[in-house]
Amino acid sequence: MKPQFDAQPPIDAYGDNGFRLGGQRFLSSLIVTPLGLYPWHVRNLAEAAASDFEPLIAAAESFDIFVLGCGASYQQLPKEVVDFLATHRIAPDLMPTSAACRTYNFLLSEGRRVSAALIPVE
Repeated sequence: MKPQFDAQPPIDAYGDNGFRLGGQRFLSSLIVTPLGLYPWHVRNLAEAAASDFEPLIAAAESFDIFVLGCGASYQQLPKEVVDFLATHRIAPDLMPTSAACRTYNFLLSEGRRVSAALIPVE
């Protein structure tokens, strides 16, 4: 999967089933890392699998903080996914997507090494 940006963009807007980053509108879930932006098919964390996080694993050495926007409300990841991420020293900070977008932008503005996986709010 190729990233859609060469640099890590801030989140310009979110809501209405999508996101705006770098002046582009995306109507899907996204993974955003220092290495790029990747479409993500996950819409419900309960159905997520370890393989859904491959772009994040590929970028694991490029970030220190991982925020995961769960949609409108908090959800949990399956234990297998949590264990898989832990083997790569990735600890997700789960929160509603609105909070995840604000947190991601704040950390990015501070120059922190951050990544995010975001499920849009319907």
